[in-house]
Amino acid sequence: MSEISNWWFIGNHASAIVKEDQPGTKVNYCLSQEIEDNHGSLSFSPTDTADRVAYTTEALRNAFEERMKSQSEVLLMGDISERLMEAAIRAGVSSRSLKSVYILYPVGMVAHDCRKEMSEIILTLKKAQVPTFLIREPAAFFDSFEPNSSSFVEKRLGENHRGVAEYLCGIHGVVSNQ
Repeated sequence: MSEISNWWFIGNHASAIVKEDQPGTKVNYCLSQEIEDNHGSLSFSPTDTADRVAYTTEALRNAFEERMKSQSEVLLMGDISERLMEAAIRAGVSSRSLKSVYILYPVGMVAHDCRKEMSEIILTLKKAQVPTFLIREPAAFFDSFEPNSSSFVEKRLGENHRGVAEYLCGIHGVVSNQ
């Protein structure tokens, strides 16, 4: 199984950007019409049966941890302002299955409203020494993204698109090109 099959595209922002034919697991959450019980369905692919999960960080985290048990190394991509991505990151850190995290820069005013929460999650990733990157131009990233066995952004994107993903934390000795 190639490394690319361990990509998890988490949430609405990642789903809106990723191409339909992009290899990897598309993880989405759909709220149910029953507002009282605060449940919805969590799906890991269109062919999987959706799991019924409460829309709380803890319930989502438990669902992700259960799924991550069968994966040795997972690469996450998503918007950390989305609860689904936060839960996936926390599950990956606690289960030690994260190989790296690619954060899509939040869209619009949401980026200003959730700075404290975002920095807390990034600090968690830094403490766990998970290589973490920020993608400010997601369209450019997906245009240049192709399957290969490289571990980190520089090799994955090539020389022309090196500036698309900005290094945040997690790798000793990496120099950010700012």
